[in-house]
Amino acid sequence: MGRIVLRLRPWRAGDEEAFEPRADMAQEARVNAWPWSKGPPGPTWTLMQGDQVLGMGGAVQGEDGAWLAWATVADLGPRFWPEAVRLAGVVIDHMLARADVRWLWAQARSEKPAAIRLLHRLGFRPHHLETVAALDASIVCMLREG
Repeated sequence: MGRIVLRLRPWRAGDEEAFEPRADMAQEARVNAWPWSKGPPGPTWTLMQGDQVLGMGGAVQGEDGAWLAWATVADLGPRFWPEAVRLAGVVIDHMLARADVRWLWAQARSEKPAAIRLLHRLGFRPHHLETVAALDASIVCMLREG
């Protein structure tokens, strides 16, 4: 078995329709529906393997000025995750290098310990817990300072 080779490229119109998001991420995407016809919600990159779109991620700035990191990916196999996480780190480092970004928030469902561990590996630390009624879930809000 060869090494998994993934890459990032800037988001292009239609990327959001070029892959099937993992079921739990699709639910969150519906709740946080973004009108993609207006362009991305903020700096956005597309995760690729060759010409195939596997997901998207980036950051969105809230009305309060805080930046929230986000990602939506296809149902990646275990061999894809190490490289996908490495590339997520590239995006996060890029965002934290911007003059207007002092910290990034990220969120993970409290019942998804693997997602919380992944965010830990990316340098995020738990900050507080929220309940999101639309998702019927408790969300661990995590913070990473630049």
